[in-house]
Amino acid sequence: MLELTSTAAIAAVLGSVATAVANEAGKAAWESAGGLVRRIVGREVRAPRGRAELDSVAQQVHDALRHNPALAQAWTAFARSAPRPAGPNRVPALHASTRFFTDRDSERKALSAEAFRRADGRPRVAVLHGPQGIGTSALAIHWACTQLGRYPDGQLYADLRGTGSTPGADPAAVLRLLLQQFGIPAAEIPPRPDSRQDLLRACTADRRLLIILDHARSAAQILPVLTSAPGVFVVVAARHPLPGLDAVGIPVGPLADKDARRLLTQVAKAGNVPLDRAALPAVLARCEGSPFALRAAAARLVARHWRQDAAPGGDAARTAVADGIRDLGPDAARALRLRALIHH
Repeated sequence: MLELTSTAAIAAVLGSVATAVANEAGKAAWESAGGLVRRIVGREVRAPRGRAELDSVAQQVHDALRHNPALAQAWTAFARSAPRPAGPNRVPALHASTRFFTDRDSERKALSAEAFRRADGRPRVAVLHGPQGIGTSALAIHWACTQLGRYPDGQLYADLRGTGSTPGADPAAVLRLLLQQFGIPAAEIPPRPDSRQDLLRACTADRRLLIILDHARSAAQILPVLTSAPGVFVVVAARHPLPGLDAVGIPVGPLADKDARRLLTQVAKAGNVPLDRAALPAVLARCEGSPFALRAAAARLVARHWRQDAAPGGDAARTAVADGIRDLGPDAARALRLRALIHH
């Protein structure tokens, strides 16, 4: 739990109250908070407007509490009873991990090292990055699903849609996606990005939460989500490292041959697909360690579908899609291409 007299915790409580000032309950809450803040800092203080004013007031309160145990006790009591943003006690759980998962031991250890290091005020954030189809998203979800006990207050997931040529969700939209998962009605989500950021920090300040931001395109999408709250860990999945984001970078590369073969065999067996053992070396070469390509190939590993003369195509994920399209009828293939153009 976050120390309630820390600067971050004070800012979170005041930010939550200030965000609610638009309604009658919020006004009453600020009358109580404002009176206490006035006692602590020794002057009249209005409800903070914007991040700079909020941080300034929080720092003044923190400095005063350090030298006055009685006021520190009064603030702690207020913070524990202060109104929280509307929403459930727990945020939704993640969707299920993939059934078959191989290797990635070093990447999972790197995630755990960042997640469970000693709290020192720095945001806990890691970026899994690798080419399309390499499994950064699957790795983030799989690791998260093995650590649910460490995040009893819930896990948030947001698809930032930074794939293809699209810029992806803007930072304000990312904040909205996360706030909605706390059960906050759309009408109560502030319109200004900085107010949304304050509200998200209030929601996460004293919780143990995991946040997964998938298909990230830029550091700008991630920075507003970061917090110094020691119980919050942000895992980002992206195709490339994100310049401007101070995070632990964890590259995700192709599977080793033995792990690729094991994944291929497991998926094929589960789908009751008879393996053409003679084709396996060519399949593994064509898939180039891409989990996406391997899963696609598993469904096609019968002699009449696999082309023995197929050669590696340079981009295993794209090659897997092209192989699948060739097996479709003309009308189905055309419809799939048109749909891809719409979403490009």
